[in-house]
Amino acid sequence: MPAHNVTSWTAIITAYVQSGECDEEAIELFCRMISGEQVYGYAVKLGLASVNCVGDSLISMYAKSRRMEDARKAFDILFEKNLVSYNAIVDGYTNYSLMKSQIQELVSMLLHLLAC
Repeated sequence: MPAHNVTSWTAIITAYVQSGECDEEAIELFCRMISGEQVYGYAVKLGLASVNCVGDSLISMYAKSRRMEDARKAFDILFEKNLVSYNAIVDGYTNYSLMKSQIQELVSMLLHLLAC
C-alpha cells in the first residue's frame, strides 16, 4: 500500500491486538502512526499507561530514543513493576551514558525491588 491512512493503520493494529500475541508490535505500529508525545498522552488519557505491557513498551520506546527522563516517568506511573519493567529501565540507563545521579537512582530502584 503506497499511502497509509488511519483506516489501514487501525486495521493492522487491530489484527495484531486480536491475535493475542503481538501486543508490542501493535504498540510499535501505533507509535509509528503518531508521534511519541502523543503516544504517552493517549496512554494516560485511556488509563493504559499503568498497564504493564503498555508501560513497558513506553519505557522501551523512550529509552531507545535516549529520553530517559520520559522513560523514568513511564516507569514511575506503573502500578506493579515487574521484571520486564525493571529490565527496560535498567537497559535504557546502561545503554546510554550514566551520570552519578542516575547510577544512584538505579541502585535505589533495585534495592526497592529486592525489598519487595
